[in-house]
Amino acid sequence: MLYKRKKIWFWQSFVSPHMAYLVEAIASLHTKVTYVVNNLVTEDRKIMGWNLTKLLKSKLVIKKNKHSLKNLISNCDVYQIHIMQGLRANGLIHFVQKIFLKKNIKFWVIIENIDETSVNMIAKRIVYRLLFYLYRNNISGVLAIGDRLRNWCIERGFDSNKIYPFAYFLSDDISRTKRIKKNSSVFRFIFVG
Repeated sequence: MLYKRKKIWFWQSFVSPHMAYLVEAIASLHTKVTYVVNNLVTEDRKIMGWNLTKLLKSKLVIKKNKHSLKNLISNCDVYQIHIMQGLRANGLIHFVQKIFLKKNIKFWVIIENIDETSVNMIAKRIVYRLLFYLYRNNISGVLAIGDRLRNWCIERGFDSNKIYPFAYFLSDDISRTKRIKKNSSVFRFIFVG
């Protein structure tokens, strides 16, 4: 039997420069990658300075409503890898997850540190416990962004063996960086955090 590379699907609300570079890097390994978003970029992200990352090796698909997503999901099967943005408050991605639950299709979830300082922190804990329980057979693993998230997910009842540290990804192309002359009075500060 010939080995056939799995198709990988990324599901997000909009194109994120943090994920777009990862998507392109995986696609450059001769893997079929489809990046599904609801919108290209939101207005608030444009204001923050986010630029649309050009996707040259992966396939970008924009689906703005449930009907168009249903048609796209009909092309998905249990042998493909699906990586999704979050479990709640993630727009139409939650709709996709509900369909995957019915079709028994597994997926990975990318989750960032949860804001524990908000007024509704207790409600969030309950909601995530319920979601982890509901999707326990569908979630292949949690890709956890943030130092506290692993323990937070375990406290909500998620399997500790299925939680993996994860990060944001940016381009490794530093050739565009402008060099400052040694005698320059210009200072540049960089913060990564």
